[in-house]
Amino acid sequence: MAPKVAKWFTPPKGRLKLNVDGAFKMTTNEAGGGGILRDHKGNMSCAFAKPYYHLKSSLATEAFAVRDGLLMCCNKGITEVQ
Repeated sequence: MAPKVAKWFTPPKGRLKLNVDGAFKMTTNEAGGGGILRDHKGNMSCAFAKPYYHLKSSLATEAFAVRDGLLMCCNKGITEVQ
């Protein structure tokens, strides 16, 4: 398979875009996630990164990253999120 280039699309003006990711290493049960919130110009508004403990899958890790990204937005009063 040939590598594919991923492109980041900007959100509409007046809205922020939240991108999150989680990673899980099965051999050591280590997990972590993070996210970034950017505006229509690609400027960072805020970000987070954190370890997750007692998780057993990459799906759970991804879900925790989404949860924490949305909590970050809620705690900052940001409602217009893509």
